[in-house]
Amino acid sequence: MEKRISAFKPRYPLLIRLFMIGFPLLFFSLLLGGAITPAGLSTLLWLAALILGVITSLLPFIVFREILFLNELVIRRRFLPDLFFKNNEIKPDYSDTLLAKGRSLRIGRPDNLNELKELVHHWSATRTLKEAAGMPVSNSSLYPSRGYGSYASFWGLILGVIVMLLQPHWLPIDPRWLMGGTFLLVYFLYIYIIPKYL
Repeated sequence: MEKRISAFKPRYPLLIRLFMIGFPLLFFSLLLGGAITPAGLSTLLWLAALILGVITSLLPFIVFREILFLNELVIRRRFLPDLFFKNNEIKPDYSDTLLAKGRSLRIGRPDNLNELKELVHHWSATRTLKEAAGMPVSNSSLYPSRGYGSYASFWGLILGVIVMLLQPHWLPIDPRWLMGGTFLLVYFLYIYIIPKYL
């Protein structure tokens, strides 16, 4: 482990920061409003909560908390597992993505993107020199790895309950099937599909 830990903390534009705070607050406000509103109006609130819930659940895939430059490059995100990349696996794109292991990782559009470019370049050069000099590079990370399961389960349950409450009266299906189907769909998407493309 290195003694000096370089870290990059993104400074997002005001509009993105407002979205990061406002969408979750509005989503949970709509959940509360749908629970205490009479049945005639609650359908609109539940529909708005469903749409806003999907958007809110995708935010951690688009923005990140920090990037650590250790023996591996560590991308730390809110509520999601950290991503670890070796020197030869990362290539900055400098628009709003990092190219890593053959896929594009969205990092939003931080205002201090040039600082990230310099840190990645310096970290990559340092790693290359250490590897060329034959110095041992430890691959163990400071941070434990966790999966997407708890995050996908949380949103699958929340969105499943909302879909169950939105069931039209003319649809003769057991509401538990709607909830379970939504849960499985969200879980599948958030475990296998979305992490590969966002």
